[in-house]
Amino acid sequence: QVLAWGLRGLRGIALLPVRAPSLVLECGGQALRTPPIADLRANPNFPVNAFLLTLHLPVEEDYVPPIKLRVLDTWDFGYRPELGRASVRGLRQYCCEPDVQGTPAMLPGPGMVPLWPGGLATRWAWATMATARATTGTMVGPAAHPPPQQAVEEEEEEEEEGDWWSKFYAATGDVAKRHRGSARDALTVYSSELEAVPEFEGLQDFCQTFPLYRTAGMLEGSEDPVGEFKGLFRIYPLPEDPNVPPPPRHFQQLPPSQPQECLVRLYIIRAFNLPPRDRNGLVRPPVGDWDVTRGPLCAILTVPSHQCDPYIRVSLGTKKAGDRDQYVPNTLEPVFGRLFEVTATIPLEKDLQISLFDYDLLPPDQEIGSTRIDLENRLLSRFRAHCGLPRLYRVTGPRRWRDQLTPSQALEHLARVRGLPAPEFSTDGTAVTFGGATFLLGQFGGLGAGWVLDAGCWCTVPWARVLSESGAPTYRHPGAPRERLALHLLHACHLVPEHLETRTLYSSTQPGLEQAGLERPRGKLQLWVDIFPASLGPPGPPIDITPRQPQRYELRCIVWNTRDVDLQDTSLSGQRMSDIYVKGWLDGLEEQEQRTDVHYRSLQGDGSFNWRFVFPFNYLPAEQLCILPKKASGTREQRHKEHFWSLDETVHKVPPKLILQVWDNDKFSADDFLGVLELELLSLPQPAQRPHDCSLAQLAPRRWWWPRWCGRPRPVSLFRQRCARGWWPCSVEEDGKRRLAGKLELSLELLPAAEAEERPVGRGREEPNVFPTLAAPLRPDCSWPWLQAPLQTLRYALSGYRRGRLGAALVLALLLPLLLAFVYAAP
Repeated sequence: QVLAWGLRGLRGIALLPVRAPSLVLECGGQALRTPPIADLRANPNFPVNAFLLTLHLPVEEDYVPPIKLRVLDTWDFGYRPELGRASVRGLRQYCCEPDVQGTPAMLPGPGMVPLWPGGLATRWAWATMATARATTGTMVGPAAHPPPQQAVEEEEEEEEEGDWWSKFYAATGDVAKRHRGSARDALTVYSSELEAVPEFEGLQDFCQTFPLYRTAGMLEGSEDPVGEFKGLFRIYPLPEDPNVPPPPRHFQQLPPSQPQECLVRLYIIRAFNLPPRDRNGLVRPPVGDWDVTRGPLCAILTVPSHQCDPYIRVSLGTKKAGDRDQYVPNTLEPVFGRLFEVTATIPLEKDLQISLFDYDLLPPDQEIGSTRIDLENRLLSRFRAHCGLPRLYRVTGPRRWRDQLTPSQALEHLARVRGLPAPEFSTDGTAVTFGGATFLLGQFGGLGAGWVLDAGCWCTVPWARVLSESGAPTYRHPGAPRERLALHLLHACHLVPEHLETRTLYSSTQPGLEQAGLERPRGKLQLWVDIFPASLGPPGPPIDITPRQPQRYELRCIVWNTRDVDLQDTSLSGQRMSDIYVKGWLDGLEEQEQRTDVHYRSLQGDGSFNWRFVFPFNYLPAEQLCILPKKASGTREQRHKEHFWSLDETVHKVPPKLILQVWDNDKFSADDFLGVLELELLSLPQPAQRPHDCSLAQLAPRRWWWPRWCGRPRPVSLFRQRCARGWWPCSVEEDGKRRLAGKLELSLELLPAAEAEERPVGRGREEPNVFPTLAAPLRPDCSWPWLQAPLQTLRYALSGYRRGRLGAALVLALLLPLLLAFVYAAP
């Protein structure tokens, strides 16, 4: 039985247009010819699609003849030139049971009875089909225990902050960038194209694509195809008794063959493993590979940067989309977060071309790689590949249902296509009879046994885990019970879930090398496509995949006092002392370094400052990372660029961390390092309230197995607590170990940008000196710079016990000459 669906991309002979092509199929001495296509540009599908051909095939598979396809055009005076041909071998894949319609074949499993006797069954492996695979499918089942109330509250709290990117990072395993509530609304990430996923059979379950070649006997890939034939074959045995009625035919529930107006939404998330390129589009040489033999200009052009500036171009038929100015600078792993909406008439416009280009200062830009998606296969596939099934059904909110059909309508359509009885729901929608079994909504979810639809029958599979439906929905904006129950059954039928596919990029100018496996991949691109036929009504709103934008914060740190700082210098009187000052910055933002004034002549390691640091920064709450440009060597104007020829800044992400260092000020030599304190703002150690309680134990990580009564408080997040004050220890490393090198009394306050603008403050003790007002520190009389105040230094030298010693020295200095003169003059 033959499904002749249509012809695609057919090229004429000698630049002449194709008029009225038809298909001739030959196999085993039998042949059939389809009616011609009247207007290939208006509708490239055949007017009649299903055909029956009775053959006598040999038992041995090796002797089975191939199916030969020939496409003939219709010219004047009965002339029919051949436009292309193809040969289909390996007919085993088209064998199926006569009473199962439109489904692929599988090898016989345990307990299956061969359809044909003798060697034909064993050598051809005629087998039954299964619409789902229990080992790879989605499994649902009765709930073991409902989730605890605390977990439900946490999930509802996280729902407000979660976005689509939370689902993405939860699916990729990046725990730091996701939220707890995102795991239940799972997203499937495929490491290959959707067509390469085994359970979806290349999305050619409805019809396959056969390339047509001009030359007879030409191997596939050795020349460019001149067109494509879309169709499918089904081979099944007929009863030997002529009195037995023939089995029902396949290809009865066919979709309309007329072109359909569709809305195509293309979501492009990110790319990775892109090849580095230079400004003239050539692959950059290794670092230091200068071609000075070709002149200074060539030497500059071959300097490596190991980056590129990718942007997207999308084409579908005659429609093109993509903005050259919206490139992602200086990266080989760009995050796009772009949505493209375009209308198309399928199958007249079925090939979606996605290309990445490298932005150059002077066009033309060089292509990085491209990929092509056959939208017609996704629209016709019975795996429902045109719009992935979400895990949850929501009627409103940012994650509302976006498909045109509700889950119950989609389930009825699935039953009609697969030849199953329509589902029968109860009045309240909590029970349904489908596939010969009755299911209750309260039975789904949790951890336990589940069901999958296998060969039209429901079978149990252990250890299935989905969202519990034993009670009220624990997520926001749930739909009606009828729709939630239908969605559970749809997932059990192994349809395409809400997903993200990873497509390989190749050169669009040499597609033959890709097919022959001679070209290396040019990177990966993660995306998904939604197709909405206009005949089904308007779709739901698109998903917001805009990349997360950082929020502006301001960290205010007040350095009050220091205690027990190491003493590095020795005064003129032989006392140990240090001229203490503190400097600080946020990790990655060293150019924002700030420092206090100097507390001179600290004799006990004590310092008083009353000095305010102000650090503005950009922060991504969802990922808990600071956004900062990469600092490069060079002038201040170049510090945000990867190289001096880079057009844009290079953005990096680091955890928020405050770094404070204590130094000893020296006039004629380099300053001495005394200690450092590093505070992670997301895991801030609890400060001590008194100096003698401050120790290095505050900075030690708290183990999860430590009991609560051990006296070690948990670290806190400054983004939640917003302010903290107390004593933190400074440390220095000696002989591979950390030792206490001082103590810092600090006040930390974290403000959003809007609140910081309402309450402005100055750095140090500058105006506006508020929130709080910082007075000048009270320091001892000995704390001043000696060289800048010599009279005050002399006054300090003559004060206290030093005055008596100096007086005694002066008396001795005066008496010594008199004594020497007396001894000299004595007889």
